[in-house]
Amino acid sequence: MALDMSWRLAVVVLVPIIGGFKLDEHFKTSPLWIIVGFLLAMAGFALVIWQTFEAANKIPVPKVSYKNKIEDEDDD
Repeated sequence: MALDMSWRLAVVVLVPIIGGFKLDEHFKTSPLWIIVGFLLAMAGFALVIWQTFEAANKIPVPKVSYKNKIEDEDDD
């Protein structure tokens, strides 16, 4: 899950910023498109983090009761 989140974050952050930089070079509008790209990157970042948390919350976590915990310690 962490590896999936890492490459998605890299794409979501780098593509809009680099795209904004290239658009600024082409249209000669110095900070405009890189700022737009940065804002898109932050929105994408938030979306990727949100989706990762949602996926992590769907993973079942085994419940350990106090009785089971004591029995496991006795086995050691």
